[in-house]
Amino acid sequence: MGFYSNLPEDRPRSWYQEFRAEVVSDHRQLLACREERARRGDWSFDHARMRTQEFYRERITGYRRTESITQAECDELLELVEKLGAPEFPRD
Repeated sequence: MGFYSNLPEDRPRSWYQEFRAEVVSDHRQLLACREERARRGDWSFDHARMRTQEFYRERITGYRRTESITQAECDELLELVEKLGAPEFPRD
């Protein structure tokens, strides 16, 4: 019995699935933070969105360079990253 046989069945089975789940989760978190922190002067939605997008662009392109994800998966993930926090972000 291997280590991975003890993990839950609903876990992501590929880097693509894992990254997509993370981007979707961060999108929801950004929207929640925007609502919760709307009147605070110490937090900027636009800045948080930009930093999150930068993080994912670097991470996703790095995994593409090592061929952990395909070019098509990379393109799809980067398209999703560009829509983070925006109304056109796809609903799951």
